[in-house]
Amino acid sequence: MTVIVLSGPIGAGKSSLTSLLAEHLGTQAFYEGVDNNPILPLYYKDMAHYTFLLNTYLLNHRLAQINQAIRDHNSVSDRSIYEDALFSK
Repeated sequence: MTVIVLSGPIGAGKSSLTSLLAEHLGTQAFYEGVDNNPILPLYYKDMAHYTFLLNTYLLNHRLAQINQAIRDHNSVSDRSIYEDALFSK
């Protein structure tokens, strides 16, 4: 099983590189999923109130991706679960 995980600041091109790598390697790509995140709009309106909820949502989303990556055997991801600890502070 090979899992490639990219890391970097917002807007650095992680998702673009994830797409390119996944296409080149012929494997599954996993993305952070901000477009379909129902908590993000609430978080931007009241960050102090929704920080824990947002981080819980992201953690669950990322764990589901990891489980899928394990089933698929090979994958590329644009964000690491280890980065969640940085963003939760």
